[in-house]
Amino acid sequence: MTDANVSVSSLEAVSAVDSIQSRVISSLSITHFLSAASFSRKVGQLETDHVGEVFGDFFEEIQSFSIATIFSLVAALEAYANELFVLYKDVIFPDLRIDVVAKLWELYEKKPTVEKYDLALFLANKPALEKGGRPYQDIDALIKLRNGFVHYRPEWSDEQVEHRKISVAISGKAIGSSFYPTETPLFPRAWSSHKTLLWALNNSIEFVEKFESQMGISSNLLPFKDRLRG
Repeated sequence: MTDANVSVSSLEAVSAVDSIQSRVISSLSITHFLSAASFSRKVGQLETDHVGEVFGDFFEEIQSFSIATIFSLVAALEAYANELFVLYKDVIFPDLRIDVVAKLWELYEKKPTVEKYDLALFLANKPALEKGGRPYQDIDALIKLRNGFVHYRPEWSDEQVEHRKISVAISGKAIGSSFYPTETPLFPRAWSSHKTLLWALNNSIEFVEKFESQMGISSNLLPFKDRLRG
């Protein structure tokens, strides 16, 4: 009895051996994107429910869903990059020996997320993504915001160093919450708004779509576009 591996652009790929056995491999990038969109919509609803109110306990829920959105988006970008080299390597790197791709992946697996996308384009002999503009710079800011929470260190309001760096990184991209005074630094709390989440979600989607366009592959996100509205 033999089996055959089948990878498809969906939430789960099933490889049928026969009517008795099958192998299953899961893709999580789409799940993370859908989670981010769902969390974003919850923030939008909370802001609508409490419009015109003074700052209150409800904001803790807003920030919880906001952070969850950011975490899910960075996880989606990371998972998508990993899936390129695991699920689809024989499709997007047809001219390279599988063992060569495996060795390069071994070297790059712990690299920053955007470098994995750069490597994929390089290996496929495709044009590189423009690093100086959007959405590349937006993704860089998004990851810095996520890292600010993963490696969070509290700082006094009059002695901010790392917090200020993150606020500057997302300035002009994140939109401060209407529940905070406009002069409040964006990080660690005032950035939590539905408009900020829409910026993060839309630019993450655009980044993947631009990568797919450069790579010359079909869109993995297109079948889920209606559910990815934040």
